[in-house]
Amino acid sequence: PDDGSRRVFSEMAQASLALYEQVADLARAEELRHLRLLQSICKAALEPEERFLQAIQDMRHMFDRDFLAYLRYAVADEARRVRERGLDPERAPTQWLQVLMVIRKGVHAELEKRLRRDLDVLNLLLAFPQRDVRRLLLERTVKRVPAVDLLSFRQVLHEGLAGVAERDRPEIAERARELRAWADELLTDEVVDARLLALCRKAEDTGQNLERLRDMLVQRGVLPPAQGTAPPEARGNWRRMLE
Repeated sequence: PDDGSRRVFSEMAQASLALYEQVADLARAEELRHLRLLQSICKAALEPEERFLQAIQDMRHMFDRDFLAYLRYAVADEARRVRERGLDPERAPTQWLQVLMVIRKGVHAELEKRLRRDLDVLNLLLAFPQRDVRRLLLERTVKRVPAVDLLSFRQVLHEGLAGVAERDRPEIAERARELRAWADELLTDEVVDARLLALCRKAEDTGQNLERLRDMLVQRGVLPPAQGTAPPEARGNWRRMLE
């Protein structure tokens, strides 16, 4: 290749390396976050039962599909290590493997419960024949959803109602399309931002740990893992408050 081609290939290689390093940094940040959550669960397990249950209740918002995927990887990796020592991980699991499997089972059960709850909400919204009752119920449901869950709740409504609108009988399909339109109206980006800003301000005013709130939003997929320093004028923007 000529000099021009070499220069282009060199720039592409440098860009690819920079992208790889960025992705690797993000992966390390995600793994660190999962390890911190594992550590918190293990520490809580050393507490008396009542305090342990309360600690798990406080951490439940961080149990998501990414954490479950990490637990599956961790279980498989530890089982591989056991096999490399010539042992059967099912018959002779290490203590760490047993811990990982118990936590994985609990997180899986929590996610299944959330899915059933979301499906119950959709079925309830679709069940009422009165149009004004469906609208009022949706409005009240949206108000009760925690701010950190608004985006995921909006996604559940969109995907669930879209499926109903495509597959169900005409009467129910029409209700689903109408509910989806109402959800778009009630859960705009501006509404979600306002609720999250109010949450951040309340946390700051009451002396709560904003870093913990940030971790919660990262786990929910609301924020990226990158970190920074928030400027003094950040109080008017919830994202900048948590940078």
